[in-house]
Amino acid sequence: MSKRKPKTRCSGTLTDAGLRAKIINTLRRLSMYWKPIQEVKRSARSGRIKNPETGHLNMAVICEVCNGHIMEKDCKVDHINPVVPTDGFNADGSLFLGYDWNVYLENMFCEANGFQVLCKNCHQIKTNREGEERRNGK
Repeated sequence: MSKRKPKTRCSGTLTDAGLRAKIINTLRRLSMYWKPIQEVKRSARSGRIKNPETGHLNMAVICEVCNGHIMEKDCKVDHINPVVPTDGFNADGSLFLGYDWNVYLENMFCEANGFQVLCKNCHQIKTNREGEERRNGK
């Protein structure tokens, strides 16, 4: 007896979760070209710092949580409001693949005031906290 979900999407090659993953992956790749993300990164610049690995000067940004100076290439531009709400989506029967895509898209492609620059450590802490809130909400 198989516990696998049936592949009912894309001519029987994808499960619902697989299709949702492909859609999300495509949207995330598209978001790399979203201009407000670049604007936020530019506005967080704070001069140059020495790269400890190469000794060269690199553009620096300030983390909005810990106020640390980090190399721009090592920062994360984070959505202030999570793309997937921590309380989930309202299940009113109108959801496609379990997501309210209007909310998802509105959160994903927000304007510059919806983003913040974080160091990798602060970003991981925030991501873990949001994941825990989602798990506790289910």
